[in-house]
Amino acid sequence: YSIGRPSSSRAEIDLIIYEQGENQNEHLAFSVWEFKSPDEFEDRQDYFIRHQLFDPSPLIGAPKSLVFATIIPEGDEPKFKLLNIDYQEYITFDSWIAGGRIFVEEFPKDYEDQNINPLVKGSSNDLKTNITHQDFRSLAKSFHQEFWSEKQDTDLFKDILKLFLAKILDERVTQNNSRYQFQIQHSGRKEESSQELFNRIDKRYKEAYIRYIEPGISENQVPELSQKEFSPEKVKFVIRKLQKFSITKSTANQGDIVGSFFEEILRYGFKQDKGMYFTHANLVNFMVEAIDIGNLAQHTFKKANHYSNRLPYVIDPACGSGTFLLVAMNRITSSILDNKSKLVSDDDSAEFVNHHMSNDKPNHWAKDFLYGFDPKFIMALTSKVNMVLHGDGSAHIFKYDGLDSFSNYNDPRINPYPKDTSSVSDVDYEPPVCERFDALLTNPPFGIKIESNIKRKISQNFILSSKSSSESLFFERWFQLLKPLGRLAAVLPESFFNTADNIEARLILYRFFRIKAIVSLPQNLFVDTPTSTSLLFAQKKTKDEINEWDDKWKVYNDEVKVIVREINTLLKANEVDNLNNLKKEILSKFSRIMGDDNYIIIKGKKPLFLDPGHSFFVDLKSLKKYYKLIVASTGFKQKQLNQIFRKVSNDLNYSFKTYCVDEVGYKLSKRNEKSRPNQLCKFVSLSNNKEVMNLHLTDDDVKVVIDTKNPKNVLDYIRKEVKWE
Repeated sequence: YSIGRPSSSRAEIDLIIYEQGENQNEHLAFSVWEFKSPDEFEDRQDYFIRHQLFDPSPLIGAPKSLVFATIIPEGDEPKFKLLNIDYQEYITFDSWIAGGRIFVEEFPKDYEDQNINPLVKGSSNDLKTNITHQDFRSLAKSFHQEFWSEKQDTDLFKDILKLFLAKILDERVTQNNSRYQFQIQHSGRKEESSQELFNRIDKRYKEAYIRYIEPGISENQVPELSQKEFSPEKVKFVIRKLQKFSITKSTANQGDIVGSFFEEILRYGFKQDKGMYFTHANLVNFMVEAIDIGNLAQHTFKKANHYSNRLPYVIDPACGSGTFLLVAMNRITSSILDNKSKLVSDDDSAEFVNHHMSNDKPNHWAKDFLYGFDPKFIMALTSKVNMVLHGDGSAHIFKYDGLDSFSNYNDPRINPYPKDTSSVSDVDYEPPVCERFDALLTNPPFGIKIESNIKRKISQNFILSSKSSSESLFFERWFQLLKPLGRLAAVLPESFFNTADNIEARLILYRFFRIKAIVSLPQNLFVDTPTSTSLLFAQKKTKDEINEWDDKWKVYNDEVKVIVREINTLLKANEVDNLNNLKKEILSKFSRIMGDDNYIIIKGKKPLFLDPGHSFFVDLKSLKKYYKLIVASTGFKQKQLNQIFRKVSNDLNYSFKTYCVDEVGYKLSKRNEKSRPNQLCKFVSLSNNKEVMNLHLTDDDVKVVIDTKNPKNVLDYIRKEVKWE
């Protein structure tokens, strides 16, 4: 029995026992069998159970048991020897090993389920809490085979998210000694119908949506769990796979397990939209540590005089699955709690920690301090579910376009800030600014088409033009969101730093930010895009620093204008005694702007050399025409800009650290992910103190180890060489 699409690796199943579903033509896998000779059965059990039962079973569906068997050739009738494993209890080989290799040595003759005891909160048959990354990967693989093996369908992913939401609520509100609603109920040995199950879960989902996503709306306003789009049978399949696991307790104190799970589904389930890429946990954790958000949190905590400024406000205006917010949240929590004895110095600070960072809800504070936007409902919902799973209370995750007008954001913290108290005045910068966030971590969409309703308002909201790249517009928005001295960590395409199209955005970077470091990354870090990327770390300037830049810019801009005016005056001469003397005088003026450069690039034409040769000009008219063409060219305007920029940056000693890495701890392909050396930073397992390269391929809790005395990786050097104000 061949499984899956044709490939270099195929699984062959010896026996599948099916049971009839609710419909006459529906057959569900009940038990999967692998037979071996008696010798192989005894000698290589783990190998065959892993590779020929656990590995292919997600492709088959949701079998209730896996049976590893042999036939002993003794007597008149076959004698079976077998290990019967409850696949609903142990969904992966690793979880089966960790659970003690539990099996029974017989197969039920009447095909009854091995265990139909209901799941009861607080009982001996409660939910399992030791779910791992491998468990989620196995779930993602089985969901892909069931839902996306033949066609790509983004809407199905939304429906799975809705079921996750229902399960979160069910785990949290079910009382002790009561049955969970998110499970398949039985009457004796008979399962409830798919429709009965659907109706109950749909009710749970609506309750969860109103509680976590849009409080205050009525039930009939909740986006429905449509039976046409996601049939009761599909709902039953998902619940059968998830029901025994606790996803809230499993993820509360771990990394982005569910985010990795969603990424697995997106990677295998359907092609992602352009610009919609998940940021790997290795990069996210490195970026959070690089801006030293832990120390920022401690500094903010110590100087606070009110609940509203007790911790830093953090935002990701293109949040995707919420990974940046999640990692920042965990880092801030651990930084405060690990230093509680020296930070808690009065009743107010003690009350904050006790009420908003308790043992039961250590991340409850995040509901007021973390913000995330994403225009795609599927991503906003993913991020919201992810944050709720990790116990943040209910973060400010909005289905907003990060480039929209501030006036369209329905939250006072992201309304325009009064210009008379902001870092820029109306004279210096006309668009509205917000300036209420202490840190911004993000991976914006690159090169995407801006929605027409957003594009129409760009001239009102940005100094960049509507023709600017999406990443450039996002960069200007980051300036608008951050407070003075706010910290920025962003993934950007290499083109942002070196192409003419992004010059205006780079001027915004230099005018309004102090670059702390740039880290150049290897290619192919994101599935489906070969774009070369770099990480930018910067700190927004204070009002005085911005004014200093602007003042110097004005001085040198005026100087350049004078020179251009002098060139134009020379070109207005009607008569000259010596053409070569006039040319020398013009070239002298040009050299004050051009420096050592001796030509101008004009698009679609040959370069124009400042000195085209001794006999190039036959008369005054030809000289005027030639140099007027240079003066009017875009290339010469760019040279003027370069000259002003060069002088301003030299005066202000504008330098920063740059780093280049070849390895970041992982390598991606469309079908798998591998560990590689990590030159960014060092992750160490808390359980065995061994180095972990790839955070996606470990179930251990890890810590980041930093050594500034003997730096070996980029983070070591950044912490040693980069100072945040």
